[in-house]
Amino acid sequence: MTNVDKAMAALKQYFRPEFLNRLSDICVFKPLRQSQLEQICSNQISGIAQRLDTHGISLDVSSEALSFMVREAYEPEYGARPLQRYVEDSLITPISTMMISGEASRGDTIVVSYNSADESIKFEKRAKIFCSSHNLKCESTRDSADKRTFRRMDSWEN
Repeated sequence: MTNVDKAMAALKQYFRPEFLNRLSDICVFKPLRQSQLEQICSNQISGIAQRLDTHGISLDVSSEALSFMVREAYEPEYGARPLQRYVEDSLITPISTMMISGEASRGDTIVVSYNSADESIKFEKRAKIFCSSHNLKCESTRDSADKRTFRRMDSWEN
């Protein structure tokens, strides 16, 4: 017995033949795989990054944070829809709050990472600064040794 046959048998127990006769086809979907869910989440994050880019803000989401969001949000019976709502609540809302409060502004990068200690996602702002030599705009980051590293920014990367 195929999945379609199982679905039709379940439908026959619940609906009257008059209604079932109006259905032209039944589509049975397999549950989404982890890699598919991560791709869906990644696509949603790309859309958010594009929206932030219009405000001059970059977004950097770690793969661990992405995997955490997928684990937290996925409900097999509802597909990817809960993932969309979760991204809205756990990503867009905090980023919007950072922008409204002035914590994040034009030229900044918002870094989203996974905090394994309390099983949550963490938001940090990484600001761009200006180098004094030759008036070059540079991006400042801190590595694990807390040393500043700089990357020259071309004028089109503002």
